Amino acid sequence: MKNFKKLSREELKSVFGGIKACTLTVKQSDGSYITYNGTCKFEMAFEVDALGHVYPVSTGNSFCDTGDGVSHTLTSNGGRSRC
Repeated sequence: MKNFKKLSREELKSVFGGIKACTLTVKQSDGSYITYNGTCKFEMAFEVDALGHVYPVSTGNSFCDTGDGVSHTLTSNGGRSRC
C-alpha cells in the first residue's frame, strides 16, 4: 500500500483508455496553488418519451471529476464548459 503513485494527466488518460483527463487548480489562502487530477465527465439529464421510457441525454456540459464528490465546472475555453 505504500507504493501508490499519483498519476499525471497523461497517465490517467492512458489508464482510462483515452478518456480525457483534466486538472483542477485551486488558489489557496496563502497565495499558493494546489492541483487535482481528474477525468472529464459529461453532465446528463433524463427525458421521457411518449411511451414513458426514461433515457439519458447529454446536456452538452462537462465537468472535471476529481473523485471528491463535487462536480467542478470547467471554465477554460472562454468560459465554455467542455472537455
